[in-house]
Amino acid sequence: MPLWYNTDSGWKPNKSFAGQSLDMDVYLCCGGPSLKAVKQEDVRVPGAFIACMNNSYKQIYPDLWVGMDDPHCYHRQIFWEPFIKVLRGGYQGRLCEGKRIDKNYNMFYADCKKISSEDLIFERSDDTIFIWKKNVMAAMLHILIWMGAKKIYLLGCDLSNSGGDYHDENVVLSKGNKKWNAATYKQINKWLQRITPKAKKHGIEIKSCTPNSPINKYMEYVPLDIATQKTQEGIPTGGKLFHSSDAERKKAGRKPVK
Repeated sequence: MPLWYNTDSGWKPNKSFAGQSLDMDVYLCCGGPSLKAVKQEDVRVPGAFIACMNNSYKQIYPDLWVGMDDPHCYHRQIFWEPFIKVLRGGYQGRLCEGKRIDKNYNMFYADCKKISSEDLIFERSDDTIFIWKKNVMAAMLHILIWMGAKKIYLLGCDLSNSGGDYHDENVVLSKGNKKWNAATYKQINKWLQRITPKAKKHGIEIKSCTPNSPINKYMEYVPLDIATQKTQEGIPTGGKLFHSSDAERKKAGRKPVK
């Protein structure tokens, strides 16, 4: 089963997310330094589903957050937020500041494994196990596709540490960490280059909202403001509550509220 959550009667699988079509544009926030230029109000628009991975929270407040490392790697507050939170299976039962987090609201754990056929990420089923490639990007995209995402914009996906590794300047990395990050960025870039045209064949668009990223060589680049304009097209705005008075109710042929 793909996602598990803890209840008073034990662990149960969650299938409901896969049964829904995610009829919204997804803005996937990665942790690259360019994310520092993105404000909450830039991306929080009608029709947008905000997904964050790793430490892109709290720069951006998401609808869905996914992290594949030990809970201690992340901002402590995140596990008490109301949005959907997904950790990799194996970290259930871990503590955060001495408190169990597995029973927190909207807390899920993902079944992940190495998958030889990458095409399996396009098959949505109740028995899905998410792809594991030793980075959160692959699992994150797999989860979004499983949820029914059809258009995904990548923000903060710099995939280079030439300008720093993260949007958070307070993070200090060792030379070993920086070397590991550089190798991971190359791996993710090659994977995205393979998966983007495959996704298109399945009716899934993956586009870039990250300026000066290597992904822009094979992925359509759309400035964030243009992307959010397109996201809001056709969405009703400026409405008011119907029947705000007895007079309006009577005019509409309805009885006054008693």
